[in-house]
Amino acid sequence: MTHPRILTVTAVAAILLAGCGAPQPTETPATPDTFDLLGVLEVSQAKPLGEDGKPCLATGGYDDIEAGVQVRVTDSAGEVVALIELLPGVAKDNYPTVPGTDVCRFPFVMGDVPGRVGDIFGVEVGNRGSVNFEVDDEMTSVTLTLS
Repeated sequence: MTHPRILTVTAVAAILLAGCGAPQPTETPATPDTFDLLGVLEVSQAKPLGEDGKPCLATGGYDDIEAGVQVRVTDSAGEVVALIELLPGVAKDNYPTVPGTDVCRFPFVMGDVPGRVGDIFGVEVGNRGSVNFEVDDEMTSVTLTLS
């Protein structure tokens, strides 16, 4: 005759061992703690420049804006979390019936900027002051304008 206490211990051990081989529930992947920033600084031109899509330079009071100028990205506390450089300017013609182009666009791109969807971050080009944005996706686009 089997003793009831031994049967109970054997049943509990069998249940525990069976659970070891069972598939474990998968964890939900964590929200990324970084985002990719795609930006452009648009500088309105005081005088017509070249052709749409061609290289351009900022003029007038914007002579300090050029390829290589530092772009600072800050978190909501104002701490610098990324440094980027402006890429060369490309002319954009918003008014094709008027000779020349009216905007010089300086792109900037940075991957893996620390932050999550919903966080506030700041972007400052040179010493032109910071503009705040909200992280809206894993890839966030911003446009700054000087005119």
